[in-house]
Amino acid sequence: MIGVKALDIDISIIVPVYNVAKYLQKSLESILSQTKKEFELIIVNDGSTDDSPVILNEFAKRDNRIKMLNQKNSGVSVARNKGLSVATGKYILFLDADDYIENDMLQKLYDAIEVSKADAAICDHIEETEEGVVLKCFYNNLPTYKMNKDELNQKVLYDLIGYANEANLKKCTPISGSLCTILFRKDFIKKEGILFSSELFRAEDLLFKIEYFCAAQSIIAVKKPLYHYVRRRDSATMSYNPRIFQNSKKYLALLGKILLKYGYLDECKKRVNIKAFTLITFMLDYLCKYGKKVSFIQKREIILRVLYEKEFSAALSKINGYKLSFIQLLRFICYKNKLATIILLYHKLKYWRA
Repeated sequence: MIGVKALDIDISIIVPVYNVAKYLQKSLESILSQTKKEFELIIVNDGSTDDSPVILNEFAKRDNRIKMLNQKNSGVSVARNKGLSVATGKYILFLDADDYIENDMLQKLYDAIEVSKADAAICDHIEETEEGVVLKCFYNNLPTYKMNKDELNQKVLYDLIGYANEANLKKCTPISGSLCTILFRKDFIKKEGILFSSELFRAEDLLFKIEYFCAAQSIIAVKKPLYHYVRRRDSATMSYNPRIFQNSKKYLALLGKILLKYGYLDECKKRVNIKAFTLITFMLDYLCKYGKKVSFIQKREIILRVLYEKEFSAALSKINGYKLSFIQLLRFICYKNKLATIILLYHKLKYWRA
């Protein structure tokens, strides 16, 4: 039996688990084989119906650093919040149960945040297939020194909120999109009352990061890919969920509340409008790519409903379409003029060619 004393726990790792038996062993082994041993692993079983609970129980018998929590299926946000409520470590790391990490991830992030006294430490990550084929390496375009509040805003926060202008839509954000590459301060999370929104089933992690970095004063980057994101063929992100439209609308509303709370709303209105534009594009791409069982007429009705939503139509009215790229300009014209049939035909051609 492997374990550490309660006083020795530096990091609380929180892992929600829901029907990931196929990937679970590799994920857990990568965590428990860390060179840094002073951590607790809080696993929240979110009502799994496969062999995940059996695998978890086997690992829990071998290592007393594992804390097992069970709940009925309530979603990843509720699971992470439950883990936060019992965490005892100085720092918090959220991991996904179908991914895995390098064996020195904890040590490198811990050393960086301890030495720099920053409010967060972040590393790079790799995206790969289930077979281990590397698809892309995501390197944060961040300096290695401790960034102050102004640099944190300019290099991290603002681009997480939304791009500054239409021309920037062609660029990539300089920070990794993954929540799981960031080591957070628990006392900071508690002080600010930051939680994951149970009203969202998608982008709840992005909203958590935005709220944390609105309050944070500094960040330090570790220039090494330490996290492996496994793109699953059966991932929930690759299947159609009709709630995506309500989710996007709710996301914008919650984003506005966070920015208002921390005094960023006025200076970030342009960014929020551009975010709305990118959300429309994402939703329609998502509908046409994964909504294979949704008829052409139903898709047309959904598109019109989205485009007539006041939050989205108001945002579109404030965007300068002539700063967009040619393809984005065509989309923008179709969105503003509610040309649902043309939008559908465009996507039909796009995914037919793909």
